[in-house]
Amino acid sequence: MLYMMPEPWEREKGEPRLSFAKFNVFLTLGPHRSLPKLRQALADQGQKRSLTRLKQLSLKWLWFLRAAAYDADIQYQARLAQIEAVREMNRQHVDLARSVRALVARRLGEWLGSAGGLPEQVRFRDLVWAMAEAGKLERLAMGEATARVDLYSRVRELADEYGLSDTEKANAVAAAGRIVKRGA
Repeated sequence: MLYMMPEPWEREKGEPRLSFAKFNVFLTLGPHRSLPKLRQALADQGQKRSLTRLKQLSLKWLWFLRAAAYDADIQYQARLAQIEAVREMNRQHVDLARSVRALVARRLGEWLGSAGGLPEQVRFRDLVWAMAEAGKLERLAMGEATARVDLYSRVRELADEYGLSDTEKANAVAAAGRIVKRGA
């Protein structure tokens, strides 16, 4: 039989029910909790407790340590949820990108296969743009680089902005290329 250890924020063996109830109120105060805040929260519920007694209980039952474990678990669960949400978003983006590419390819094949060619309102460059953007979206969603070509343009823009000579500009572009190759 597999025995599961209780989580630190669950009721400890031998911990009185009322003490555990106070600890639960302590947990609800969040990461900036304190015993004076607990005392006030209990007073708001009609329970009068001295700060000294709350300190005794917190030391005996390790409230701060258990609360830190609780906070860490909450943060861990939030990170897991965020990771899964990003994965799902990426799956949706990949599906969307592939659908756009398939649609453009199908339409282009239909139009080019017909006697009339492209409809008047459709420009070939717009189709190329849609395919390229869908490809970028898919690469980005798959975790691949999408901006290597744009890097060179940006380096040239910055070189012009800073008034670099043609030789200096060429050296900057070459250096960017070496950095990209090293990172690839």
